[in-house]
This record gives sequence, C-alpha cells and structure tokens, in this order.
Amino acid sequence: MKRLSIVIVTPLFFPSVGGNATTVGRWKVGLERAGHIVRVVDGSRAREEIRKIAPPPDVIHCYHAYKSGRHLSDLPEIPMVVSLPGTDIAEDVAVPERREVVERVLGKASIVAASNNDMAVEVARRFPAMEGRIRVLPKGVSLPAGSFGLRQLLGIAPEELVFLFPAGIRRVKNNHYPLERLADLASSLPPFRLVYAGPVLEREYAVEFEERRKRRPWAHCLGAIPYDRMGGLYAEADIVLNCSLHEGLPNALLEAMSLGRAVVASDIAGNRAAVENGVDGLLYRDDGEFRKHILSLAGDAERRKIMGERAREKIRRSFGPERELAALLGIYREAISG
Repeated sequence: MKRLSIVIVTPLFFPSVGGNATTVGRWKVGLERAGHIVRVVDGSRAREEIRKIAPPPDVIHCYHAYKSGRHLSDLPEIPMVVSLPGTDIAEDVAVPERREVVERVLGKASIVAASNNDMAVEVARRFPAMEGRIRVLPKGVSLPAGSFGLRQLLGIAPEELVFLFPAGIRRVKNNHYPLERLADLASSLPPFRLVYAGPVLEREYAVEFEERRKRRPWAHCLGAIPYDRMGGLYAEADIVLNCSLHEGLPNALLEAMSLGRAVVASDIAGNRAAVENGVDGLLYRDDGEFRKHILSLAGDAERRKIMGERAREKIRRSFGPERELAALLGIYREAISG
C-alpha cells in the first residue's frame, strides 16, 4: 500500500496541551508508525509551509474549519480533508463572518470528517451541499496510566472525595458550573476537593472564573498538565466532570472512561456519543439532575467502580486507536481518489 505524504494543519500542537493538540498528536504517531510521512503545521504558517513541500503532499488535513481553514486560501489543488471540532458548528457558524469562512473551507473539502453521527447529521442540516461528502471519523484513546501524586501535592486526606474537571479554562467548557453546584451540596457530601486541570484559553473568562474559584477553599486549579502525566491524574480522581455547553467528542471524557473513572457529564450531543446514561456514566440536563447524580455517586464507591469498569470496557471495545487510524486512512484515500 502506497506511503502517503500528509500535512495536518492545526491551531494547536505539542508542546501545547488540550484537545486539539491531543488529537493531532495521536494521529501523527499512528500514521508515522504505519509508515506514512506526516508534517504538522500551525495554521497561521500553513500557506508558506505547504508551498515549500516538494513534491506536494498527497492530502491536507485541516483540523478546525475556521481556526485553521481561514489560512488555507490560494493553495494548489491538493485533496483536502476538513475535521470539525464541536465549536465549528456550535459557535463559529453563529457569527456571520466566521460562517462565511467555514462555508468557503467546507466547499473546498474533498471530505468533511465529523467525530460522531449526531455531528454528521447537524453538518448536513446546516450545509446541505456537503451531505455526500461527510464521513464519521471515530476517536481513539491511547493514554497510559501512571502516577501523579495529587493527594500529596494538595494535602488531600484519604477520606476526601476528588472531583476532577479536565478542560481548558474557556466559557464553552462551563468551568464555573460545578463551583456553584457543589457549594450548594457541600453539607450533603463527604469532605471533597474539586480539581481543575487545563490551560487558560480565554483570559477574560479566566479572570471571572478565578474570582469565583478563590471563594471556594476546596477548589484548586493545577493549570496545564503534560499529556504523559494525565493518566496518573485521572487515576487519583473519584469522579470526573464534563459540564460543557458544546462538544464534538471530548478527548478528556474518553480518557477518563478508558481508565475506569466514573463520569458525570452534561447531556449534549458530543457527550452522548461517549456516555450511555446510567450504564457507563451519568448525563445531566439541569441542576436537579446534576445534584441527583453527584449525590448518588459520592456516597457509593461500589457504583462508581462498576460504572467505571463498564466505561473502561466500552472504550476498549469501541474507541481503540487502531479503529481510528483505519478510518482516518480510509478517509484520506477516498479524498485522494476523488
């Protein structure tokens, strides 16, 4: 099978941390292990970098139609795959000038890759001209377990419950939500800590978030954590939270599930693609359901364990990196063949 020359254009990559960097890094490692040539370039430099490549690459993979795609005008006619994180559809198309960019980029795409079936349907609804070119690219998870030393770092007693919120500080991630909800529940919960792990992605929101967090002595913010240490951090959490307003298919949720953690997540399309409510995780639609789920898991270690083991098995069965790589290569070859 022919070795492919692939350029992945992304807004964030190593040493940055976060979902974009994690996904693109996983693709690069898998593709290179399979014998392909992979170059990862920052969107802002993509035009210049791609024009330097001789012979031209077989395919360009644009990760994020707006953040990366806006830099890809006036390129040679090279087959292009466009991947859509959740914000492309949930946020960028709501802003007229951004929607115009997204439409233009999608119009140049040979294939549009959505991370789950619900997103594929939504893309087809919003951009009917793309319907025949939309494919689902399932995510894979490859995160080794390890040690972190969270309890020692923060002085957390063995009997204290640890809620982990792994996400960048950004309004769409709704980072502030559990601060208020857990404060309301504090008298009904065992002693607990809420730990945030992720970089600041929106400075204005981060200031607002920090003002709220500092009023809660049980809430801590670790900042950006290197990817190779995240497995150890998940392993020390009792319950992992995802309170996002919009998601494609969040790496953090899949990673937590892959390591057998109990998860409580907002009931949105991207999270539903990972979690079967009541089976391998819990989804909430409102404050009342969040409260009910937190109370049910906080007081029942055995239920957390059972739910976490079901989650681990689901990820092993349905979200393996080999499956993702096979789908990715299939999409590239379809784009190249025209």
